[in-house]
Amino acid sequence: MRWTGRLRMDYAKCERIMRKRSVDFHLAFHTLKDVRKRRSVAAIYAFCRMADDLSDKQSDMTLFDSFEQDFFSMLKKNPVNSYVWRALSDVFDHHAMEEDVFFTFLKGQRIDHERIRIQTIDQLLSYCEDVAGTVGKMLVPVLAPKNAVELKSCGEDLGVSMQLVDILRDIGEDAKEDRVYLPAEKMTQFDVRVSDLKEKKVVTGFKSLFEEIAVLAEERFERILRHVPLFPIDSRRSIVLSVLFYKEILDAIREQNYDVFSKRIELSPSQKMKMTLKYHRLFAHGVKHA
Repeated sequence: MRWTGRLRMDYAKCERIMRKRSVDFHLAFHTLKDVRKRRSVAAIYAFCRMADDLSDKQSDMTLFDSFEQDFFSMLKKNPVNSYVWRALSDVFDHHAMEEDVFFTFLKGQRIDHERIRIQTIDQLLSYCEDVAGTVGKMLVPVLAPKNAVELKSCGEDLGVSMQLVDILRDIGEDAKEDRVYLPAEKMTQFDVRVSDLKEKKVVTGFKSLFEEIAVLAEERFERILRHVPLFPIDSRRSIVLSVLFYKEILDAIREQNYDVFSKRIELSPSQKMKMTLKYHRLFAHGVKHA
């Protein structure tokens, strides 16, 4: 597909969606100096956001089914006349994207729509791999085309870790919608009840439950940082900032005494600036630990 004026407008719409719907994600990736990389990330984000909205906010999956069929059409080089499909088709034309990763993501959205109660840590990680680890794997061929195979697991770690943090900071909001992603067996172990979440109670065992999930994200953050040197220089900043932002969210929740019920924890501009400065310090001495 040629780089036409319409295609530029399509990508611009995708970038606006990313900027509006995820300030942290946008801040981490919008500074990519390679225009094609930046726009490709935005197109992938827009695709994922639209799929998530359709599975999350619709009473049935009719529109999601149509969305999935549109994806099939795009793969057959017959994209629906819509900005997201034209942009995503261009991404597939210029990067070694794996179709199976996208289908796994769509499968994960269907599972999420069914609101299946997660019972174990393994089920939680499997869910995160489907709905978010796949997103990280989508980004790797764009951010590191020469090392995409080697960094595939790193991409998955990025998506899973960010999803785990989002689950923790959205516990209160999800409980209001009768969504509980904390493993049932762990809630039993730490004597945390669904009613406690709905009543916005930080009960005695809640902190231990929170930390058991948080450490799963933090282990992945450390693995990601060890692999950063394998990414091209112009992609490293986005990866590191994503990690730093989400590590800071966990710390902010701890500073609020684990209160994820009163309000959704968001990083302030000063906190984001602090993380950006930390990024530059890390790169001045080589990325080792954050």
